[in-house]
Amino acid sequence: MRRKKGPLVAIIVIILILLLVVVSLLLYKFVFNKTDKKPQTPQTGLEQPVTPVEEEPTVNVGDYIAYTPDEADNYVIEGTISGVANNPQEGIEQEELSWRVLNINEDGSIDIISDEPMSAEVYFGGALGYNNGVYILNDMCKKLYSNKSLGAVARSINLADIEENMVEEGLTARDEYTSENVTYGDTIKYKNIFIPEIYTKVDIDEESDENYTSPTKSTYVSQSEISIKHTFYELEEIEDSYFEDETVYDVLFNTKTGYWLGTRCTDCSSEHVLFGLRVASENTLTGTAFCSSNSKSGASRNHIRPVVTLGKNVEISAEGGTEDNPKTITKSGETGENENLKADTDKELIYDAEYTYQNLEEEKYTSSSTQETYSLKDIKVPVININSSYATKANNEIKEIFNELAKQFKEELDGAQISYGIAGYRYYIDSDILSVEIKTENGGTSVPVYKYYGYNFNLNDGSKFSYKEAYEFAGFTSSNINEKVESAITNALKERMKEFEQLNNNDMENIDFDTYNKASIQNYRDSVNDDSIKYFIDEDEKLNVIVDLEIPVDKGTFNVVITIE
Repeated sequence: MRRKKGPLVAIIVIILILLLVVVSLLLYKFVFNKTDKKPQTPQTGLEQPVTPVEEEPTVNVGDYIAYTPDEADNYVIEGTISGVANNPQEGIEQEELSWRVLNINEDGSIDIISDEPMSAEVYFGGALGYNNGVYILNDMCKKLYSNKSLGAVARSINLADIEENMVEEGLTARDEYTSENVTYGDTIKYKNIFIPEIYTKVDIDEESDENYTSPTKSTYVSQSEISIKHTFYELEEIEDSYFEDETVYDVLFNTKTGYWLGTRCTDCSSEHVLFGLRVASENTLTGTAFCSSNSKSGASRNHIRPVVTLGKNVEISAEGGTEDNPKTITKSGETGENENLKADTDKELIYDAEYTYQNLEEEKYTSSSTQETYSLKDIKVPVININSSYATKANNEIKEIFNELAKQFKEELDGAQISYGIAGYRYYIDSDILSVEIKTENGGTSVPVYKYYGYNFNLNDGSKFSYKEAYEFAGFTSSNINEKVESAITNALKERMKEFEQLNNNDMENIDFDTYNKASIQNYRDSVNDDSIKYFIDEDEKLNVIVDLEIPVDKGTFNVVITIE
């Protein structure tokens, strides 16, 4: 008997149909319905590196900046300090200048420079021009182009502004410069020559140092023997390859006129030395001499180019930067009074120094003459917490004051233990001024001897608050200050002589008072002329001048503080 095929065939057909459907769906997914996505990277357990995206800097060298200085009076340059009478009697006036970024400094500050030098020219001549040129250029730019509200301080461009942007090619060209068989950097020894007075006071490698805080009227000094470093060099047709950035080259040298640099230079030969100021002009670095070691003098003129330093407290816009659309600047959030000036932001502007000396901090002795006990803690001197070259110099001097007294302490500790040396200080802070007075006292075997020191700072930039600025702050002028001080010296000397007459039972009526008075006044005049004068402003905003009085007793010279009324 035969089996029927119908049900089995039907089942097989159904199964085949289902298989065809599944295959069709798979083909559609993997063949006809693909996406554009790339295969994922196989997981390895390690994160894949991500290339960082560098942000474009918001400020670049060469950018134009919309900077406006404070309004300023004309800057008058007298012939008695410039060495020539050619400068305008009405003074150099402030000009409206465009500004460009010159340097972006590591500390966050930015130097901007006038796009073109000032149209005005300044004349310098003779030894006075060499002595005062750097001071005058810096002081003029500071007075004409600073902005007090921004804490922005102006100065003259100097040689360092150019050399710091040079690469090895440019510096090598400088170092290989030779003139009359003398190469840049050579030191030549001379005998019996005349040199401008400032050369005896500045480091020969710091020719941009002002040295003076007010101009001097000193000219030449004679030297029986002196070594002078040849610092002059001339580079003509300077290439942009001499600089890190061709934009820096463009900013520095593509100007319509030449200009002074606030840097002195010496040009040595076998017979004599020329002294002058550095000069920059189109594609050229050179210098101009005003005087020579054989007392010959000349004069020259050039334009002025100010540089302004904007501190970290200034914000510069990201937009703009062209001549037609300069970047704008604003003052950022307040950081606290004088915070931007501090060398150590965690400490006060003035604080007690914690100097050590030969591990004697715990040692003491009792003076047999005073019956007082003395230790190193009695030598109290300050640290001036300001980040400036003048503050560094002042702190070094103050540490030497401590070391001298500490040395005396060690000698007494090891010896007779009779005399003593102590120190103390006080200070006065105005919004723009810091004045510090240090007083030392030595005694034990006779009448105590006092010595005084004064340090004065402009708190806008940490620079020295000059004697001229101090006496003007106290209400005096250049026409009456010397008369006031000399009258005060005369009165102080009279009082001091009375004291010694009573103390020593000496009859001083036969003493020639005028001789000692003139000597005391001359001490003051000399200190003004050579800028060694010490002074400070007290809490009553009065000027105090430190003077050596000449008295015909004991040691003969007494350091005193005289308040000028």
